[in-house]
Parts: sequence; structure tokens; C-alpha cells
Amino acid sequence: MKLLQRLKQALKAKNRLTTSRFSITINDKQPAMALLGEQDCLVTGFVPYGDIPVALATGTCLHFNLVPHSKIITKIRLRVGTYCRVNHCHITVQLNDFTHRFNAHDLVDNEYVEISLPTPLTCVAGQPLDIQIYSEDATQDNQVAVWCARKPPTFKSSLPQKFFLGFRGLGMRFSRNEKRILRKGFAQPQPPPRVSIVIPVFNKALYTYNCLLTVQACDQPISKEVIIINNASSDETAALLAQQQGAFKIINNEENQGFVQACRQGAEIADGEFILFLNNDTQVMPGWLSNRVKVMDDHPEVGITGSKLIYPDGRLQEAGGIIFNDASGWNYGRLQDPTNPKFNQSREIDYCSGASLMIRKTLWEQLGGFDLRYAPAYYEDTDLCFAARQAGYKVLYCHDSEVIHHEGITAGTDIQSGYKAYQAINHKKFQAKWWNVLSTHMPPPPQTSPEAAAFRLMAAKTTAFRIPNHKILATHLLAQGWAANFWSYLNINHIDEELYLIQSVGFNTVIILVPWVGFQTKVDPITYHEDYFTLFEQLLEKVQAHGLQIILRLGYTHDNGPYSEPEGYLRQIVVGADSVMFNAWCDYLDRVWAIARLFPNVLGGFITWEDFFFVIWKNTTA
Repeated sequence: MKLLQRLKQALKAKNRLTTSRFSITINDKQPAMALLGEQDCLVTGFVPYGDIPVALATGTCLHFNLVPHSKIITKIRLRVGTYCRVNHCHITVQLNDFTHRFNAHDLVDNEYVEISLPTPLTCVAGQPLDIQIYSEDATQDNQVAVWCARKPPTFKSSLPQKFFLGFRGLGMRFSRNEKRILRKGFAQPQPPPRVSIVIPVFNKALYTYNCLLTVQACDQPISKEVIIINNASSDETAALLAQQQGAFKIINNEENQGFVQACRQGAEIADGEFILFLNNDTQVMPGWLSNRVKVMDDHPEVGITGSKLIYPDGRLQEAGGIIFNDASGWNYGRLQDPTNPKFNQSREIDYCSGASLMIRKTLWEQLGGFDLRYAPAYYEDTDLCFAARQAGYKVLYCHDSEVIHHEGITAGTDIQSGYKAYQAINHKKFQAKWWNVLSTHMPPPPQTSPEAAAFRLMAAKTTAFRIPNHKILATHLLAQGWAANFWSYLNINHIDEELYLIQSVGFNTVIILVPWVGFQTKVDPITYHEDYFTLFEQLLEKVQAHGLQIILRLGYTHDNGPYSEPEGYLRQIVVGADSVMFNAWCDYLDRVWAIARLFPNVLGGFITWEDFFFVIWKNTTA
């Protein structure tokens, strides 16, 4: 990588580093990081623009120059940009014999870190001092990307050809000497935009900068305009936006108007067929826009689309929003694996986050935009989605529109103060406005599982499983003499032999008996062993891998072997008469359905009333 080689050479020349100590790693997972490597100013500590980002893993040491203006230094003041890679490792700052160690998780992006020296340091004014930054406990999965700057780098409108040809994931390596291509820069004449991207901004200039770079880099064929509403920012935001005059539509508010009003301001001057509201603390990924435009072009009944939101550390933030009957919200899939198949299918949802929400302009105008009763922020996106559905449109989660969202950068996370306090206030307003619609929604956990609620709208429109066009040759799947006792870890690990045997003798379908186990009736509220649902999904994956179809046979009972009371079919009456247990049973069915519907080889299922374990026990003793 030529850029890396030149960086090493530059650092050796400027900072007098030894090759045995120095190693540098470019974090190439963010396109904004990649473009920063193309800026005119490379890694130095005293230039007015930013450094190349460096991933501080163990063995990596960043050196840069500090040029003192006087003969005495009493403290070091560093400004650190973390570019979303902040984890629980420690960073050490070293100046001569002085070292200072702190937790990287305490860093605030774009904020100054002030380190006082225990004793004043005597130096020569104007002569560079070598400052070293390194981490002793960072690992590949536990590291922090840092850089030091005095203000954001100059925004550039070009990227190397190789960057686009090989763009996959969040970024890729490139050479500074690659042929550069001038993008359809925002400053150049554009065709009428299909999408107007509205970005409200309050401070956090570096996040805004990173966001704009990714918007610029991704989905170029889609004609778009960017509208930035600067809500009286007090940091370098105004200076950053001043560089972009003519490149974007910019509104500078003298006072902070809040998110709702800022979005309405941006929408008022939008020329696009679609209006897309995007938080400035986001980084978009390839396909994030084009995939949504295609969905809305192909499906005129879809009025609003939302993205898959991902935390900077790679965990899922939201795969569509859920609203329960008490108006409380739930980010479906939060902190889970975004590659899980259940998060990778587009579906109708209750609402999508305003962090990345796209709506038809005609629908926006028809509904009157965000309801001002929710100003300055919170629940305005949910309300808009409810209104769109009431107007006859669908709200869709687009799994292939991926956006990294830092979350809480502007409003914070303390629900007792600041903008975040409006979350509770607007919750009550939303509940009062939509109480009649909310009465048709499911209750919140633990009464309802998030999976059941997440697929509520899709399940309501699904009337049947797939009907095969060939003869079904089915057999029950047995395991170690028990009827589909696949809940055992031992059995699930050895099930392939049985599936191979079933397939080899000509069966094309297996009937899987699903007993109601892992169900804690003595616990209030009634709970499940989540591991059993994981095992169920693993079993379906194994059966699918063998090319077999599946029919589910669901047991309507809570089994505890031959000692369960009452015996046999009488237990169904007990379950049905107990409303709490019956609701838990229905919730269990929803959980099973939510998993089963992910597999196209599942033909359907039926409910049986006998006590499986009781019958088997009697047969074995006869």
C-alpha cells in the first residue's frame, strides 16, 4: 500500500522514529477515513488540518510533533477524534519521561483532553517535541482509532478510481497515485434530484464531515441534493459549511430550532421526489439509497422506508421499530448480530427511526410533515409513520439499506435532561393522539416477545405457507428413541446422521415434533429458555442444508414427563382456562412462527393435543 509506505517515510523523517518501535495501521473500514488519507496534509502534529486516522492496536505507536511557543510547558492539550472506534482499552500519552494513561472509553469525539504535567517541562521555543500515543491492552476487537487535529480537514470532491471499483463493506485500501476521478460533485450542475437529503446539524462538525463524505461516496448514480440546516452550532460547523457554499443548500439558523422544525425547514426547500431525513452522526454504506429508491419505485404503496441501523462497533442498533399498545418503543434486534437472517429481510414495520427515514414528497405534503406538537424532538418519526399507514401507505424496513449510527451524539442519552427529556413528554402526547390505533397493538415484554411484535404486520397478511407442487413423503424425525428431542445439545450436534439417513431412503420431508419445553410456569412472569429457540433455529438450518422440507408438529401442553399434572389431554383444558398461561402459550407460538417463517422449506404445521412424553413413557413400560 503506497500510501502506507509514504506515511512511514514521512513519519520517520519528521519524528525521528526507529523502525523497531514504529508500526502504523490504517483503519480502512470507514470511507471517510479513507478519504482523509487523500487530504493535502498528512500525519504531523503541528499542521492546521487533520491527521490520517490510526488504529491503535497493541504494538502501534503514533508519534507526532508538538511545537512549543514558550520555554516552559505545564500541560498538554490534545484534541482527539475517535471516528467511532472507542472500546474499553487504555491509551498512554508519553512526552519525554512523563507518561499519562487513561481509559479510551472516556474520550469524547472532537473534544480536548487536557493533561497537566507533574512538574513544568523546560524546552526550546519553536523546537518540536516528540509526543507518543500508544495502547498496551488493545486487541483487534478492542482498539480505538484516533487522530489529532485543530479543525476539520478541507472537504474534497474526488476519490481515487480504485476506491469505487473495489468498494465493499465500509471502505478499502487505495493508493494516492491512483487515477483520480472527479465525482459529480455537489458544486457542479446536477439533474433534477430524485432524493433530497435533509441533515439537521447542531455542533459535532467532525461527525457532519464524516457523514457528508459517505453520502458523497455512496450511490452516485442516484441524483440527489443535500440540504443542511445548521441549528446555531457553536463549534467549527459554520466554518466547515462555509467551504461548501454552492455545494449544498445550507440554512443557518440564528437559534437552535430543534430537530422537528429543522427538518420542516429543509423539506420546505426540497426539490426531490423523495425526502430523506438523515442524522449528522451517521455514516452511510453502499446501496443505502439506491436500494430504497428501487423499493419505492417498484412498490407505489410504500410511503416510507427506513434503514438497518448499525452501531459503530458492528452490532445491530435497529432492524425496524416496534410500538406496543402502551406507546412504548423497541429497537428490534438491538445489540444483536446484523447478519442474522431474521434481520435481513425487508418487512412492514410500525415505524422507522428518523436517523434515516425516506418519504415520498407528495405524502409528506399530504400529511403536513412532522407534527409540531412533538417539537423539539422525539416521536415525530413514529407519528409520521402512523399517519402514513392511516393514509393507506406502507412503512417498510429495508434490510439492504445499511447506515452506521452513533446515536445520542447531539441529544445525549440522559432522559432526565436536555432534548432527551422530551422522549417521555412526547410519549404521552403520542399515546393520547393514537390511543385507538394502539389498542390493536401487542402489549410490551414480557407479555409479548419482540419477535412476535416485529413480524406482526407481515404475519397478519400471510394466509398460508408454501404449497409444494409434488408429493410429500414425510417421516417423523426421531432422536435417540425420543420424539424429536432435538432440544438436547448432544442430539443437535449429531442430527446430521439421521437427516442423511432420512434423505437416502427417499423421504423429502420431516415432521418435527416441537414440545413445549423450557417453559417456566412457576416464574412470574412466565419465561422461556432462550437457548431452546436458538436450538430450534439450528435444527431448521440443518434440515434445510440437507434439502428436506419441514412440517411442524406443535405440542399444546407443558411437559414435565410422566409426573405432569393433570394427565394427558386434561392438561389442555387447564392451559386454556388460565389466561396468563394461555397468553404465554400464544406468545410461544409467535416465537416459533417468527423463526420458522425465515426458512422457505417450512411447509406449515399443526397443533397436537396429546402428551408426548406421557405416551412414550406408557409405551416403554407396556
